[in-house]
Amino acid sequence: MEKYGGNFQKIKNKISFICDAIPMCYTGNHELCRRHSFACKGGKKFWLKNSSFLNSMFKILNTIENISEIRKCILYRLGPDALNRTKLNLNTQKVEGFNRSLRRSLPKNVTFTKNFEGRVHAAVHSVNLGPGESLMLICDQLGTPVTAGSSVEQSLKSIQKLINYKKSIKSHLNIKNHCLTKGSIFIKRTQSRRRIETMKKINFYPTPTRKLLGKKQEHGYAKVKRVHRTSKN
Repeated sequence: MEKYGGNFQKIKNKISFICDAIPMCYTGNHELCRRHSFACKGGKKFWLKNSSFLNSMFKILNTIENISEIRKCILYRLGPDALNRTKLNLNTQKVEGFNRSLRRSLPKNVTFTKNFEGRVHAAVHSVNLGPGESLMLICDQLGTPVTAGSSVEQSLKSIQKLINYKKSIKSHLNIKNHCLTKGSIFIKRTQSRRRIETMKKINFYPTPTRKLLGKKQEHGYAKVKRVHRTSKN
């Protein structure tokens, strides 16, 4: 994504060539790998050398059946439909967000024996459509629609509008770059602050010199003047 500036059409076009390069790579032909592959470049950068499951001499027979089967498996994940569905799944934040909403509907300290499935479906429905649209649609299906123009409808629409706005901001590329730069600036500031704190500690507690280490210092009040006695003849 970063290499192509977040342009999904360029990524999709590049992956279409990868779908042709991967089956040939398994047969031992790496001509397309050098031009289109991200993992295998052929020659010394052959990907099987770093594989812990396959031997470096592993190859598949170059037959029509084998190529078609490999291509089906690749298109299952890198096909145009799969890419359109998973183009925004860059991390596991959606899964964690759904787990939080699921814990809200199904807390661990309560056992819902009668309406367990209904609560799960309600949580999924709320995550997919948003809480505002989900509540209005559920009420409509139950035969008790929300009154048009009422304060309840206005509050639900405002909640839904705010959630849609936050989602659109998070998916925007400029906002992502801004968050990355902001995070890097914050890390640099914390590192410089810690460096300054350590320098202050070093200056406040100076390291002992050789004179202090080799010779014990005594307090002034502990010193006793020596009296030299002269012998009487």
